[in-house]
Amino acid sequence: GVIFVPHIDLSFDTLQLVSENGRKEILQIENQQLNGPQYSSGHIVFGRRPDNAGVWAVPYSVSEERITGEPFMAVPDAVFPTVSRSGDLVYVPDAPLLMRIVRVDRQGEIAAGIGDAIEGVDELKLSPDGTRAAFVVQGQPNEIWIVNLVSGQRQRLLYDEQRVSTPSWSPDGSKIIYSIGGSGPELHLEVRSIEGGAPEILGVRGFHPRYTPDGRYVVLEFWDEHNEPGIGYVDLENVENGVVPIVDSIFAEAAPELSPDGRLIAYGSLEPGRREVFLTTFPDGDRTWQISTEGGSQPFWTPAGDEVIFRSASFADKMAVDISTDPVRFGSPRLLFRIDSMSWLNPGRDDEFYGLQRSGGVSQSSYEVWLGW
Repeated sequence: GVIFVPHIDLSFDTLQLVSENGRKEILQIENQQLNGPQYSSGHIVFGRRPDNAGVWAVPYSVSEERITGEPFMAVPDAVFPTVSRSGDLVYVPDAPLLMRIVRVDRQGEIAAGIGDAIEGVDELKLSPDGTRAAFVVQGQPNEIWIVNLVSGQRQRLLYDEQRVSTPSWSPDGSKIIYSIGGSGPELHLEVRSIEGGAPEILGVRGFHPRYTPDGRYVVLEFWDEHNEPGIGYVDLENVENGVVPIVDSIFAEAAPELSPDGRLIAYGSLEPGRREVFLTTFPDGDRTWQISTEGGSQPFWTPAGDEVIFRSASFADKMAVDISTDPVRFGSPRLLFRIDSMSWLNPGRDDEFYGLQRSGGVSQSSYEVWLGW
């Protein structure tokens, strides 16, 4: 009778426990990446990193529907746990995760690698002109770097003890906006010039900020005081007015991406019972369409604005949907290409993409089994 609901996608720092009668309890561990929460033998088992990395467990009473003790480490230096009904535990020994920036054609063939593999990188966002990219390195400290996609030269933009995530570029490519502070009370947006200097702090809680083409507004996945996400926007000339909601329901809307003309937003939602990709109008949100059919996440638009690409429920399949406007029409999802160990795809120029490909670490480790843990 208990459902374990992690924060969206594979990187989160809270576990929500929701019973059938709607009772909710939250276990929060600041500035961490948690994975694989499951119930076993009177405990919730989950992975934790980067600090005190390993498989952790916390006592939980199903009859009382509450956490009854403090979290403790069960297996050090391990991730992605899963448990059987009989209490057997399977996990992956944790090795440093190495990712490389690569250029990919529309057939899924890797055309070129950009620089060396990077440990701890898990996000990538191209500049508007397609010549640079910002990427995040999670660790201690957390960092945002800028890489020249032609020369491979890298420049560190910032480092901070707090978790940083979901960077995005201003329309003219002169600034980076990003989230900082995990999902805790310190969560907010900051804007920083790529030339350096002190950041501009925005009193807005959320992730995945995206500038409108005119630079006046920022669309984002906003989080309320209960850490429940929705899609909204903030006026940068009147930030004190806060977020104007566009889509705000109980279905955990996430990862908004504006169309190049700024008229539509693609985003993910759990409304159908699993994560699917939707479109809605900007700024009013008065019309909404579901464009994926068998699961989808991390949508993005091609530069021409006539196609939305997203990751299927299988993760390896990259799907495409043709889009037209006036009126809004869209086709059926089709397989663009299938490629393993690839994440954070971005549209580049000349019908190519840039993404992060796993080149070492967890994916190359073996499984271990602990019988009757």
